[in-house]
Amino acid sequence: MRVNHQFPLTALAAAVLVVCAQAAVAAEDESIAQYTKPDSSITVGVGYWTDPRPHEGMYDGMWDSGFYGSLDASVIRRDDATGTWTTLTAYNLGLDTYEVGASYEKQGDWGVGLQYSQIPRKNPYEINSGLQGIGTETQTITPVVPGNGNDNALEIKRDLATLTMFKRFSPSLEFRATYKNEQKDGNRQWGVRSYPNYGSTGGSYPAYVTEPIDSTTQQLDMLVNYNIGKLQLTAGYYGSWYGNDNNYLEVIGAPTGNNSPGYTDMSLPPDNQAHQGYLQGNYAFTPTTLGTFKVAYTHATQNQAFMPTNGNGVPSWAPLPTVGNSLNGEVNTTEALLGLTARPMENLSVLASLRYWDKQDETPVRVDAQSSNGNTLYHNNPFSETVYSGKLEGTYRLQGGFNLTAGVDYAHEDREISSLIVPTTELFVPYRNELDQTTFRLDLRRALSEQLNGFIGYSYSTRDGSNYIPVNTSVDSATITPFYIADRDRDTWKVGLDWTPMDRMGLQFNYAYSLDKYPTDGVRIDGIRKGTAQMFSIDGDYALNDQWKAKGWYTHDTNKIDQEGPLAPAPNTWYADLDNKGDTVGLGLEGEATDKINVGANFEWVRTVSSYDQTGLAAGVEPLQDISTYLTRIGLFGTYDLMKNGSIRVDLIHEIWKTNDWTWTFQDGSPFSYANDGTMVSQDYDQPSTFYGVSYTYKF
Repeated sequence: MRVNHQFPLTALAAAVLVVCAQAAVAAEDESIAQYTKPDSSITVGVGYWTDPRPHEGMYDGMWDSGFYGSLDASVIRRDDATGTWTTLTAYNLGLDTYEVGASYEKQGDWGVGLQYSQIPRKNPYEINSGLQGIGTETQTITPVVPGNGNDNALEIKRDLATLTMFKRFSPSLEFRATYKNEQKDGNRQWGVRSYPNYGSTGGSYPAYVTEPIDSTTQQLDMLVNYNIGKLQLTAGYYGSWYGNDNNYLEVIGAPTGNNSPGYTDMSLPPDNQAHQGYLQGNYAFTPTTLGTFKVAYTHATQNQAFMPTNGNGVPSWAPLPTVGNSLNGEVNTTEALLGLTARPMENLSVLASLRYWDKQDETPVRVDAQSSNGNTLYHNNPFSETVYSGKLEGTYRLQGGFNLTAGVDYAHEDREISSLIVPTTELFVPYRNELDQTTFRLDLRRALSEQLNGFIGYSYSTRDGSNYIPVNTSVDSATITPFYIADRDRDTWKVGLDWTPMDRMGLQFNYAYSLDKYPTDGVRIDGIRKGTAQMFSIDGDYALNDQWKAKGWYTHDTNKIDQEGPLAPAPNTWYADLDNKGDTVGLGLEGEATDKINVGANFEWVRTVSSYDQTGLAAGVEPLQDISTYLTRIGLFGTYDLMKNGSIRVDLIHEIWKTNDWTWTFQDGSPFSYANDGTMVSQDYDQPSTFYGVSYTYKF
């Protein structure tokens, strides 16, 4: 027998319940308000860098020393009567990395948005040259004494405008579209192989030129989403158009004695476009079985007229009549995908997929010219390939909290080039018609306790293919093994732990190791023989109390390649063990010093080391030295609440970027200079700089 006890509600208890209910409603209203009426804010800041920072400032718009000002704004308004949102944003106004945007949206019905941003890229090297006409399609090489030319500050800017819109016609029908227009302008460090002098090509003497950039890339993405019952469909179109206002670069050389200046024409990226139509979707056969599919077709063309081909004044370089007026490039790609995910048993989940990808290069082979010895020269290589791939994976939940996942991936690739260019005097790399790759995967995961989760995984992959096709008969390529089509066996191990020893602390640990072996194929003993990769990371966070939090991380990665090659006289061989290491350390602390003051500190240290362990070199040849690069950055910041809606922030950052990169130096450490035109390339190997900044934020 159950007895119901009833207690009278006293006036005090009733008052307490009312207050608690009101507090709960207020808290709920406040949490909802952050989505229905979010804060708007404006931040105005000014900062000063004490020294130039060519490397670290390449992309952030603060390359040089001096003062910088910026304005950030985010204004968000909602009309409760109509359910419309108006958003205005601005970031980094005053810097080269600025971004502005505006959007207007009727919730759940339609919306439109516009964004505009700029991305700069400064060349980190100091270039002193006599080159004339930088930024134009005609540049004249004027030799100078190294260091006595003009300083070239090369920069590329990308201005990107994005227009987005959507319209929902019904709960099951929606249309979305995105249009992007990117204008890229500037100059890129470049070079010409045949120094245009002596009224002819002058031989293969390098000289400094710049690539003049003035191009536009447009992209249009439109799609329709349709949902009905168990079926979800998306039909779309994607198009891209690239246009280059600079067709080619004419490089004029300096006259010597009684000789008139020679000239060389250099091709620039040509106009091209691509169009893709696709249909994708999924169907829920049962609550635990879902099928997916996708079909797509892409048509890409490049048909810009050829640039002048006899500008160098060398008759043997003149085109043959069969070359035509343009490449008439055409590539058609077809893709189809079928997938299925299901749970046939309570403890078993499976995933299966099949993919067909076919790229047909319909570009005709262009017979460009004939060399002085009568060999036909083909300057393009139409390449087609078809890939059939599939995946099967299953996960079974075992007793004791274990989850076991096993899978197999398989891919077969058919590769094809024109029979006209096999072999030819201009095809140097060995070739294969077929490639097969199979991967077996096994993962085991378990919740070891409420505080500890872990996993371990292993995969084995093997790749092989058909026999190699003979290539250029005028060079000894029979021993080369190109790594991207060579036979390869790969073993990969992965281990991870996620540990929460206490409520205030969390730690994550990950380790991965991969070993590649490239077995020799008969006489093909040159190229990569072995490769290894390792990655280790540990990061954690700790809440000292409700006001202070700390974080830290460390990562290490290593990539190694062992390769060998022939050294005259045969059968001598050289060896190189290439090793690239990277280490990153980070620490952070942030907290409330008082009710109105927040402070924090961050530390970051990054090191990369590239090593070249070379042996068996020819007499008098010294091995390459290691290249080490370091970045140390320390940041301190603090915020003070001047009022309810206003705060001031102070930042202090000190960074040091250092390197011993010898790429643009001579053996004695002096800056590199071109022997023919005197252009000198150098950089500051030690770049320390300190930033002082203050900003004010107002919320409304």
